[in-house]
Amino acid sequence: MNQLSKNYLFVDESGDPHFYSKRGKYIVGSEWCSSYLQFSLVQISNPKSARKLIQEAVDEILHDNLLAWIPSIEKRRWKFHFHACMDVPEVRDRFLRVLHNIDFKSIVIHLPKDQALFHSKYIAKTEVFYHDIVSQLFKHAGSMLWKDNVVYFEKRGKKNKQEALLTSIKNALASNNMNISFEVLVQTPTDEPCLQIADYINWIVQRSLISGEPRFYQYLSHKIVEIIIPNNKKIPL
Repeated sequence: MNQLSKNYLFVDESGDPHFYSKRGKYIVGSEWCSSYLQFSLVQISNPKSARKLIQEAVDEILHDNLLAWIPSIEKRRWKFHFHACMDVPEVRDRFLRVLHNIDFKSIVIHLPKDQALFHSKYIAKTEVFYHDIVSQLFKHAGSMLWKDNVVYFEKRGKKNKQEALLTSIKNALASNNMNISFEVLVQTPTDEPCLQIADYINWIVQRSLISGEPRFYQYLSHKIVEIIIPNNKKIPL
C-alpha cells in the first residue's frame, strides 16, 4: 500500500496520572508529581519528508562546533534527538524554526488534576483517569482520523507505562470510531523522528499554560488545531 494512503499519527505524553504516593499521601504539585496530565497528537500526511527535515537538523546540530559539545548534547551524541526538556535554548530555537516549515497539524488535551474530581468521576483509580483522557484525545481528533491509521508513541522505560498507553490508545480508537482500521506502534524518537514533533508540541503548550510563557505557542499556533481543557477549566494561553 502506498505510504500516502495511510494516516500517520504521533502521540506524546507530558506530566503523569498520579495523585497519591504509595503510602497514600496526596502529592500533586510536588517535585515528584505534576499538577496536570497532557497529551499531544500530531498528524503528518507525509512523514517521509518530515523525517528528512528533522534528520538534516540533527546533522546540522552535531556538526556545529558551537553546539555539538554542549554537555547535554555530547553525552547523548550517538543517539541525539530533539527533546525539548533537555535541549538548550539555542537548539530549541533551531528546531522550532524547522517545525515552522514542516507540514503537520496537532491537537493537545491538557487536564489539570482535581482531587475532588479524581474521586467523584474517576473513582480514585489512576487507570480510569488515564484511559479517559486518552479517549477524549482521540474523540476530539475525529477529523484527523482516516480509514487507515498508523499511530506511534514513544517506547517507555517502564513496561507498565508502555502497556497502559498502548491499551488506552487501542481502546480509544476502537470505541470512538468502529469504521476505521489502526495499527499502534512503539518506537524511540531516534528511530521515529516524528515523535520529536509531538514532544515539542507538548512542551510549547505546557510552557504557555503552566509557565506563563506563550511565545513558543504563538510561533506555532497555526499548527495546533485545538487545545482541549476538559471539565470547563479556563486557562489562558
